[in-house]
Amino acid sequence: MRVHVVSNLSDGGGLARDARLLEALLGAWGHEVRCWPMQRTKPLPPADLVVFLERIVPAFLDAAPARWLIPNPEWWPDGHDALLERIDRVLCKTADAARLFSARHRDVVLVGFTADDRLDAAVPRARRFLHVAGASRAKGTAAVLEAWDGLSHPLDVVGDVGAAPAGVRVHRRLDDAALRALQNACRFHLCPSAYEGFGHTLHEARSVGACVVTTDAPPMRDWGAVRVPAEAGPSMGLAETWRVTAAGVRDAVDRCLALGDAALDDIAAGGRGAFLRERADFAARLREIFEGGRR
Repeated sequence: MRVHVVSNLSDGGGLARDARLLEALLGAWGHEVRCWPMQRTKPLPPADLVVFLERIVPAFLDAAPARWLIPNPEWWPDGHDALLERIDRVLCKTADAARLFSARHRDVVLVGFTADDRLDAAVPRARRFLHVAGASRAKGTAAVLEAWDGLSHPLDVVGDVGAAPAGVRVHRRLDDAALRALQNACRFHLCPSAYEGFGHTLHEARSVGACVVTTDAPPMRDWGAVRVPAEAGPSMGLAETWRVTAAGVRDAVDRCLALGDAALDDIAAGGRGAFLRERADFAARLREIFEGGRR
């Protein structure tokens, strides 16, 4: 099957990773896959299937007889619902996305998704904290930095975050090898996001066996070992966002530090095991769909 995957390929962020992961998986099954930037101004060549990531590009709808969408609810544009009439199937990464799109489309399938396996067992683990903000402003970074004002626990922050409290190591840019080393070295990963359409950083943390600290709200709460209380924030696209406070983050940090090594080892094994199962389940569900099965 000839498959076009349409995504934002320009920034190297989550959508580019989504496209790359899909391309590798479908290609391994023998499909002819090509990724296209959603900003392309020329028509796409003919294909059997177009898969849109996050949003629909109207100019590309006629490139194939079959059209699927893998959405991120928080980035769903106003007025985009009308374009769903041209979509044959909506594949959802999370139960929250499936809930939101089931009210808008006749054929919604919860398939999950996958992330890179970042495990490097040779890296020594330490009771350090890591917060990967990247270029996003929805990762709870402000609350994390405010929480660290006066704390002495080691914290590494990856991203262009501006000012940070004394003692916080900020890495504005890291190559992939350095980031992977940090992901494996830090036993605690702080991911108190406002919302995640999937959350590569969060799932990569599970892949390395980190103790994931995340927001006690959907969909993040399903993947966290330690949860930070949250209050409802403003809507973003179709999603309801959530706010965490510095006090809530500090309390979560205290709960992390109270965990013994045996408990952390159990969390590591459980989180990585769940990551691997969900990775395999996603591949199995997607392959079933491609081979003609419904769910």
